[in-house]
Amino acid sequence: MAAPIGFFASTKCGISSLHPSHTTLSRLKDCQRNIQAHLLKVGLNAGVIGVADVTYEGELISKRVGLFTVESDFSVCPYHRDFLGINWRQKALCQYPIHEGKAKPYRNFTKAMSRRMLADFGVLVPIGSGGICRKCNGEYLKAYTSCTEKKVT
Repeated sequence: MAAPIGFFASTKCGISSLHPSHTTLSRLKDCQRNIQAHLLKVGLNAGVIGVADVTYEGELISKRVGLFTVESDFSVCPYHRDFLGINWRQKALCQYPIHEGKAKPYRNFTKAMSRRMLADFGVLVPIGSGGICRKCNGEYLKAYTSCTEKKVT
């Protein structure tokens, strides 16, 4: 197996406190827990192309660490499988990189938004993250619309 996903998460690999009997690494492509309920819980419509663009657990885990394509030989430890997968929890405040102050999110980050934050600001905001407040969402939409209009003309 190749590098464990913990390398990309910048946290140590280990055993999950939720499943202490699970002690072995799994390949990402073999992580197949049902994630539909989790996607709905974090505000991403499961199965809707373009919103989460996630079809299985291994793909969800890889996107949460900024790998937007799943490498078939990447592995995941029990700790990262639990806490980047279906047991991952959102943050309660706006996650937009240039947000100032404290504001509650109004919508969650999709795959496209997460990729844009990484490309534009060098900040990984995992898909399904606590989200973006109304003010920052307006800024994001203005920036995104102006970029796509420039490409068309």
